[in-house]
Amino acid sequence: MMDSFLLPGEKILQREMCECETRYDNGSSSKRQPLELVLTDKRLIYLEPYKNSDKVMVDWYMSKMAHTYIGKSFFGKERRLVLQFSDDEHMDTWYTIRRLSDVDKWKDRLEQVKEYDSKSESIKWEIIKLLQSQEQTTFDEVFKICKNWLELAFGKEFVNQQEQADELVKTMISELIATNKVKGFIDKEKRQFVHIESYKQKSEVVQYNLVTSVEFGKNGAISLKCPHCGASQPVKEKSSQIVCEYCQGTYLIPKKILDLI
Repeated sequence: MMDSFLLPGEKILQREMCECETRYDNGSSSKRQPLELVLTDKRLIYLEPYKNSDKVMVDWYMSKMAHTYIGKSFFGKERRLVLQFSDDEHMDTWYTIRRLSDVDKWKDRLEQVKEYDSKSESIKWEIIKLLQSQEQTTFDEVFKICKNWLELAFGKEFVNQQEQADELVKTMISELIATNKVKGFIDKEKRQFVHIESYKQKSEVVQYNLVTSVEFGKNGAISLKCPHCGASQPVKEKSSQIVCEYCQGTYLIPKKILDLI
């Protein structure tokens, strides 16, 4: 069952119960309090520490993380994870995280996701250009562009499993379709994206009908017989394509006949 606090397509990378102390730019601070720390591929989330609680206390997008480092207690025995986030108004908030089982692992993971986030925009536009440039684009072609990027967030073992990799690629393409960055659809069986305009052009079958007969009147007037409804109409202009005045059907005049007009 998906955690209710997750955004569509968001994946949990790491989570752990801990204690957190907060210090704000204006000098104020909050006392140490227990919480569940959750790292996803998009955000760092602080949940209420109660069992099965999905209530978000604070969440930060990784693009807002300015610094991360490991601090020590006054006597140097306890290692702590210190995080600095900056909001849109350049106000800083510092979090000191205690009682993590592996501080180094958390620091490395946070920095990986931060790097992943910083590269995401340029990678996204590379994928968009690829999807727009051809009629069909395989999952493997998309994966080739973003493999290293995905490994930063999800790890090599996870990404190197085709089923997992396909799911990540489908999620990325689905988000681009949903936000109108590309127009098309996903063919799951063939593991590919199909560009809708190219698909339409290929799917359209244009049927041309030739004029049934040409009649020459005594006064030199030329009439054409429509292959759709059989009605005759006089030639008013020298054109290879005629629209019937009666049924609105379109038909062509062969070049040899056109040269006689």
